[in-house]
Amino acid sequence: MITRYVISLMNYYLYKQRPMITNLYLNYSNRPLTGIEIGTASGINAKRICEQLNMRTLYCIDPWDRYDGYKLMHKVPDLSVLEVEARKNLRGLPVKFIKQKSEDALKYIPDYVDFVYIDGNHEYEYVKRDIELYKPRCHFIGGHDIDCRAGVKQAVEDTFNHYRKIKCDWWVRNQSCNRVR
Repeated sequence: MITRYVISLMNYYLYKQRPMITNLYLNYSNRPLTGIEIGTASGINAKRICEQLNMRTLYCIDPWDRYDGYKLMHKVPDLSVLEVEARKNLRGLPVKFIKQKSEDALKYIPDYVDFVYIDGNHEYEYVKRDIELYKPRCHFIGGHDIDCRAGVKQAVEDTFNHYRKIKCDWWVRNQSCNRVR
């Protein structure tokens, strides 16, 4: 019998699908989901989420603009180019774009969603804030780059005693969220 771990690894290597998303597919493929992606960039991962999961709505949160504290994407001089790409890549899919920093986007999303995928600003204080702000709203919270960004790893370890990790993805089933869809 193939384990979920093996399926997650196969999807990662064969299809470049993120392991947390594969985990959601394996557990919830039969029902429509509402989710959030913080840090949409060009929309490649959001497109994969919409293609693999039965999405009711995916909220794509990204300011697509530089701000104090933002250190990634330094090789992209104009981040609005990524927004144009995202809108093109996600045309026709069940997404809602929120062009805001994640802490400012809360007023535009529902009080409860099935999952939150964090792949925005990778500095410790931003990841920690995203976890704290979005954790009360979802059953699954996770993200990307835990292995290659020290800020991500430290924020996750400072917040959770236990978390799942496969490759660069991490996630937690949020037991403290008692909301039911």
